[in-house]
Amino acid sequence: MRTTVQKSPEEELREIDSKLARICLQLQSPRTKVCRLTLLNDRQHRLNLEAAKLAKQLRFVN
Repeated sequence: MRTTVQKSPEEELREIDSKLARICLQLQSPRTKVCRLTLLNDRQHRLNLEAAKLAKQLRFVN
């Protein structure tokens, strides 16, 4: 039987970021800059969503 290890949101983000970064590096065109900016915006968006979830949880605790 195989057990799966639960990854933290930070680990998942890092993994996704590195995969997307590799894809961007493979793009040999002016779009690479746009791709990197999109990556940063997407990562910021995910972090904001995570922060909102945590804030909501804290409100319930207090």
